[in-house]
Amino acid sequence: MSPASKDNRSFVGCIEVRPLDGCQLAPQEYAGAAVRCYIHALSLEEAMIRMNEGLAEEFMELVKIDFFVDEESVEWENPDDPTGIKLSDEARATGDVIFGEFRGWGHDEAE
Repeated sequence: MSPASKDNRSFVGCIEVRPLDGCQLAPQEYAGAAVRCYIHALSLEEAMIRMNEGLAEEFMELVKIDFFVDEESVEWENPDDPTGIKLSDEARATGDVIFGEFRGWGHDEAE
């Protein structure tokens, strides 16, 4: 965990992960999952490092990054989405990497 700082910027990523042994998403049941993550950090580089550390703590492997951006630099389809706002605020307040809802698929399903 990195302490929350007023100098930190808000980053959001949409990533694809693979569960590993020890993950709450059982690797025997799930081939992968897509999830948004929210991180407050001084730089994009720091945010990426912290994202990977958060994934390791949750026993997940990064497969693909769909996007990973500074929240201030993009326009969202639904900027007033209460879920995204809540998760971003939680990341800001705690300094933790916050993951949204995991949308998983089985081994026989198309990704």
